Formats: sequence, structure tokens, C-alpha cells
Amino acid sequence: MPKIKLGNRHFYYEIEGKGHPLVLVPAYTCDIHLYDSIRAGLAEHFQLYLIDNRGSGQSDHAQDPYTVDDMASDTIGIIRALKLKKPHVLGSSMGSAVVQTVAAKHGDEIGKCVLAYPFPKMTAVGAAALSFIYHLRMDGARPARLAESVMPWILSNSFMANTHAVSAFVDIFTSNPAPQSESDHKLQLDALLKFDSRKWLKNITAPILAICGEEDILAPPKEFQKLAKSMNNVKLKIIPEMGHAVHAEMPEEFNKLVIEFLKS
Repeated sequence: MPKIKLGNRHFYYEIEGKGHPLVLVPAYTCDIHLYDSIRAGLAEHFQLYLIDNRGSGQSDHAQDPYTVDDMASDTIGIIRALKLKKPHVLGSSMGSAVVQTVAAKHGDEIGKCVLAYPFPKMTAVGAAALSFIYHLRMDGARPARLAESVMPWILSNSFMANTHAVSAFVDIFTSNPAPQSESDHKLQLDALLKFDSRKWLKNITAPILAICGEEDILAPPKEFQKLAKSMNNVKLKIIPEMGHAVHAEMPEEFNKLVIEFLKS
């Protein structure tokens, strides 16, 4: 299992494909398997570096409170340790918050940024939803019930109408070989809810592709769009009738957008 050490913490990562480096940062409570639906397609064009955030997947437990800034430091530390030259960086949901921070603080060390389902700050509705799901876990809800509580917040109406797809999602959710611990879940939730890029998002100079679901409840496109209007380096793509998981529901279309942007 490849791991890289930063300070006293070990981070798990995988490499796949050939080409210009593309670093993939997972979403809240997720690990590299979040990108299973798109990694093969992207690996045909880029050398992928998939990393598990601190406190998730096969990386070390977090143990102490941290912030999205700390996660951005982890990401740029891994980029430096692996000696990647101007890698493109893609982040989904919370991962997009990490990428925003990396771009703001270390823009000269990266190439282009892909922000999937980005937000400058979690809305009150989004914060309540994530807190509710965490409380269900603390109350002892089984993994299958947690999966069922997550789905309506991230998946489209058409997906939820497909009983086979819903069942498959529950199976994937409950079969994670390295599920996040309750303590790491809480620390990550606390970090996410403190994130706020509204004052500095406009300072990012790296080219950005923002992919949003038109019906995203957790990260409504209008919240990011308000700030993006004042930036000339942002390409915003809103996908009709989609929620917070375009990459999972429309992997080929998602990859096409990413590949065309990164290679343009």
C-alpha cells in the first residue's frame, strides 16, 4: 500500500494512467473510491494521483481538530513530496473547498482547477443536512440506513426512481473496506462547516472549471455563481436535472467536460 509521510502523518495514495499529473481530492467522509466511476476514463488522458484525506480511507486518523486550510496544506505537501510539476487538481464538494484553498495559497504550484459541486460556504440547509446524518450515525443507525439518508441529498430524482440503482448505491456505501471512524467523521464535519471562501475566492488566478448540478441541494449553483460572476478565470457548467453527484450519474459526460477543459 503506497503511503507518503508528512510530518508524523501518513497519507494513502494511488497512481494510475499516463500524461500530465491530475490530483483528485475526495469529498466529505469519502476516500479515493469516490472516483471509481471516472478514474479509468481520466487515466486515459492524465496520470492520476488519488489521495485519501486525513482521517479518511487508508490515511492516518486525524486525532486532533483541523481545518480545510490544514487539508490544503496536506494536499500541497503531497504534491511537493511526489515532485509533481504544475499538476491539475480536481476536488468534489468538500474536496472543492480544499482545491479552492490550494489555488488561493499555492496557485503558482498548480495548473488548472476543477471544482465539482463547489460552494464558498456551506448553506444553513446543507449544514443541517450533514449534521443530521452525523447525528443519525451517533444514534446507532446502521450503514444501510445512513446510505438511505444520504441519497436524497446528493442524487437526482431520476436516480432515486431507479430501484436497482438505489440498491447498488447502498451496497457500495456499506461495503467500504476502510469506513471512516465516528471521531474522524465529527472532526471532518467541524472543519467543513468552518470553511468560508467568500472574501478571497476572487483572488484565485488559476483557470477554474466549476461543474454544478442544477438541482443540487447541498451546494446550490447560485451560491458559487454569485462570486464567479466577478471572476474572468471561471468556466461554469451547470448540468440540468442533476444534484451533487454528476460524476457518479453521468461519468462519461463529466469526464468529457474535465478532459476538454484541462487540455484546452
